[in-house]
Amino acid sequence: MAAEAHKQTAYARGMLAAAGALALLGAGLFVLSLSRLDAWGFSLPLFLYGGVGWGAPLLALSGLITGLQGQDGAGAAVPGTAWLAMACWAGAAALLALGTRRRSRVDAAAPSEASGAPLHPRLATYRDFYWSTLGAYGGGILGAELLLVLLQTWLAGAVNLAGATVEDGGP
Repeated sequence: MAAEAHKQTAYARGMLAAAGALALLGAGLFVLSLSRLDAWGFSLPLFLYGGVGWGAPLLALSGLITGLQGQDGAGAAVPGTAWLAMACWAGAAALLALGTRRRSRVDAAAPSEASGAPLHPRLATYRDFYWSTLGAYGGGILGAELLLVLLQTWLAGAVNLAGATVEDGGP
């Protein structure tokens, strides 16, 4: 099945090559902006923790921008190269999406044998959406999230790590 998947996809090799070049340019600009800001010590742990997958560089860049805006009270301006790197990555993702197309199958034009045939009576009356199921699952998820938020808020506001309450004037 996986061997047939590539036959159903049409690739625009020029766009894919341009996407790769743009992604490499964005990576180079990102490295340049980290070097100019001397922010390797701040962002290297983010790369080490989130070093798997496509989201890791974006996570590190987001953390870098957040960290730079909060440094020294006044905040440092993010250089234009960091913004240009993000624009290059977004452009590379767009080119990658535009360069990959699904081919139309020749067999798809022929009608199915089931076309126009009556449905089996049990299939004709089948329903796969129930309000009660939505209420049960949705209410359970919402209740769990609310409980988690309330518990976290209570723990963060009332008790510190040493075990003394904030009212006691603990450490």
